[in-house]
Amino acid sequence: MQHIWPIPTYLVNAIFRTHKMWPQPAKSGRENGQRRDSPSITTAPGKLLRPSAPSGMSMIELLTVIAILAIAGAVAVPSLIDWRHGMRLRAAANEIRNDFELARMRAVRENTDVTVQFDPAAGRYQVTYNDENGNPVLVKSHSLPPSVQIATGNSAYTLDSYGDRATFGSRGTASPGTLVIANSKGATLQIVISFLGRVDLRN
Repeated sequence: MQHIWPIPTYLVNAIFRTHKMWPQPAKSGRENGQRRDSPSITTAPGKLLRPSAPSGMSMIELLTVIAILAIAGAVAVPSLIDWRHGMRLRAAANEIRNDFELARMRAVRENTDVTVQFDPAAGRYQVTYNDENGNPVLVKSHSLPPSVQIATGNSAYTLDSYGDRATFGSRGTASPGTLVIANSKGATLQIVISFLGRVDLRN
């Protein structure tokens, strides 16, 4: 009888480790008891990764969103237009007030009268004075925006008493009066000049 030599223990352990490290052939879905065309994928013991539902927006949802945007636009656009007209009116009023202040400072510096002459029909005005030789000096000429007019028909407008002008003296005083401007929406602002040369902007 042939003698069988025992296999050393270290050799058995080496073969076992080699078998664990060697890549195993992947099992098919049929061998795992799962159909090949099944959409579920095993990610962890006891858990399945299900395919997500198709994303997108239906026609009804799209039409609903469009209708909501149309309604919001119909409400917001008129308010936006009024806001723009109001901003232009206030910007024009601030410009005129600053030019009144400019005329007052120039009158004190040049020691002479400085006049802000308005042309309501043309929607413009000029800041001028006469030098020591009596020659007219143009300090500034400015036109109002197309949507802003000088409201000579407003009851608060009083510059017509002075020929649609405001005059500032060398001591900082002025011919008192009120200039009224309006926009195409009917909103108005008043620029009020006091005898002491103070200029205020009022609604």
